[in-house]
Amino acid sequence: MISKESENKNYYWILYGLIVTLGIFFRFYLIGERPFHHDESLNAIYGRYFYAHPSTHFYKYDPMLHGPFLYNLYPFFYQILGATKSSARIVMALFGSFLIFVPFFFRSKISKNTLFLSTLFIASSPTLIYWSRFVRHDPPVLLCLAVCLIAWITKDTWKRSILWTWGLILPFTMKENAYVHIAILLGYLVYESLLTTIFKIEINSLASKAFKFIKANWGKVLIGITSAIFIYIVLYSAWFRHPEGILDGVYRKSLAYWLSQHHKDRIAGPFVYQFLILSWYEQVFILLAICQTLHFYMKRSFQVKGTFVVFLLLAFILKYLNPSTIPANSFLSTILKLKISLDFYPFLILLSHSIIMTTCYLFEKKQVLAFTGYLFTSFFFTYSLVGEKVPWLSLYPLVMGVLFLCVYYQKELNSKDFGKFGKVIILVFVCFQVRMMLMTNYSRAGADTEFISQVHTSDHYEKVALKIREEINYPIGQRPHVMAMEHNTWPLTWYLYGLKEYHYIQGKRELEDFDYILTSTTDTNTRNKLRLTHEKSDVPLRWWWVPDYKTMNLKNFFNYAFNHNPWTVPGKMDISIYKKKPIE
Repeated sequence: MISKESENKNYYWILYGLIVTLGIFFRFYLIGERPFHHDESLNAIYGRYFYAHPSTHFYKYDPMLHGPFLYNLYPFFYQILGATKSSARIVMALFGSFLIFVPFFFRSKISKNTLFLSTLFIASSPTLIYWSRFVRHDPPVLLCLAVCLIAWITKDTWKRSILWTWGLILPFTMKENAYVHIAILLGYLVYESLLTTIFKIEINSLASKAFKFIKANWGKVLIGITSAIFIYIVLYSAWFRHPEGILDGVYRKSLAYWLSQHHKDRIAGPFVYQFLILSWYEQVFILLAICQTLHFYMKRSFQVKGTFVVFLLLAFILKYLNPSTIPANSFLSTILKLKISLDFYPFLILLSHSIIMTTCYLFEKKQVLAFTGYLFTSFFFTYSLVGEKVPWLSLYPLVMGVLFLCVYYQKELNSKDFGKFGKVIILVFVCFQVRMMLMTNYSRAGADTEFISQVHTSDHYEKVALKIREEINYPIGQRPHVMAMEHNTWPLTWYLYGLKEYHYIQGKRELEDFDYILTSTTDTNTRNKLRLTHEKSDVPLRWWWVPDYKTMNLKNFFNYAFNHNPWTVPGKMDISIYKKKPIE
């Protein structure tokens, strides 16, 4: 006879397995439906170049396209699955699916409640699913961060040596933000060492623990570092064909590019940008983070509460002392990335809260809380501070935040039982999160109303590209020749790659000789000339929605958070398609 405890245990694992299965399902379901974003087409096709012409079209490091890891990985998958839009995204979905299992590796360290809630959140997270279905370098970087966490708790010295060295070094083959992550880690190690030394706090600092481990296992660590560096050299040298790429990746191009991007603001946005992304797509996470912050200060002394209140008042004063839009050439705007007066709130709150919380936990000898809390707030602050404001960077504070909230729930709330009321609240949160996940990834994926979509290719444009490809592959009569001009090169090159009838360099041909001309030119002479021989139609190439921060109020904020109804008109970029008139 099965005991009630065994039966409850079986129900738990059945429900856990169902959550994992659904999380994986939503990462793969209809993965090829949404049109390729501009960035996706670039990332996918450079791997396709290498796949189609491995001896000549190997990837030479370009910091704008990031590290070589992805482009060396794709030929393997294209060989198995074919070079399609779906296969390119499946690679990302595999990385994203692995993240669902990360809490399971900690099952001996955490309670069943913590394991269940963390897995449930990761499996249903709207943005974790969205970026698991988007061809970018960030999912493998997140996998490396997860590997570092797993190395943190493993007892096997071989596994720990390999996992943490690979987890720290291999991200340098993926994306330049590896420099940022190392800087954040070093920042904690230095601060913790100084604080414990000056105030004689009786804990072993992480730096001393790492040093002792390396000293005791230096051979294993050396093998881990050497093997990771070897992979680095292989990838950056394009399998020893392009040796100058090694130093380009180490510092010559990578670090310089990252530093220059911080000052250029190529895609500008306010400091509050990442908070808005998470508030409008990860509402459950933001609410839990706010509740954790309130709970933290409720348990602290009057002096700690007062210090944080002082920073809040300072943010309030600075907001109303400054204009709604801060001058673009000022120190606040160019260096601190404060673009609007509202930016003072997240800037000062994140900065002060990170220092206060980390310091308090270290004095209380709660090292794990200090470290994970620092990672969350510092990632949030850093990715709000970077010059280029793009939505996928919100992944990093989100993942670090989930880690911290799990540790906080485990250690500060003692993984308390949910109770009937708690279960109802969790069910409401789950329903809301699933609703938002379905909107973000299916019903409104890539729509012009979506803040997360940035400048997404319209479905109209993709239909045109597919129609042209079909006419070239299955022609009635002569195969049409296509000329892509200006902004049309991407993503059109992905859709028409390998077809000799596709051109993006005019060469010696007259423009009117092409059967299709896709252009955004405003030159009147060119347009009038083409109208004599071609029929013109306009389609949107890309669309986007960027909030008008001056008119944003609480009503607009919550209306978008709950229903994704923008309060301003979405933008779009139209292009003209000239199709040769039939000969009469």
